[in-house]
Amino acid sequence: MQARHLNVKKLSWIEDNEIIKDIRSQVFIDEQKVPENIEWDKWDTFADHFGVFQDQKFIGYARIINNKNVWIGRMLVKKKYRKNGIGSVIINYLIKYSDLNYKKDIFVSAQIQAIPFYEKNNFQIISEKYLDANIWHRNMQLIR
Repeated sequence: MQARHLNVKKLSWIEDNEIIKDIRSQVFIDEQKVPENIEWDKWDTFADHFGVFQDQKFIGYARIINNKNVWIGRMLVKKKYRKNGIGSVIINYLIKYSDLNYKKDIFVSAQIQAIPFYEKNNFQIISEKYLDANIWHRNMQLIR
């Protein structure tokens, strides 16, 4: 599988709530054992949500929180589609979207195991490691 033939689509928390919850539950709650009460937060109703589709299959997701700065989060690719460049397609789409719509610094709260991915996509570590949802993270900022 390759990263081409992907369609990134802006989703609505109200209209697309079921598919968003389904894909995030599969990856974060079932696979990574994030407690359900932590996965769903107040930001979901304010965030911009994005789905990644390949041949009409919902295979990836991320959200953008536009606050003082822009935070890209809850980024995921379903397990069988990983390691094919899809994550880079998602992050680059979200960076362009943020640049067009918000014109602010862009940050991520990266799981430790995902740091090399974000570094490859021009993010730099800006914090010490911290525990979030029982998973070690570090904050990273997009370097331009």
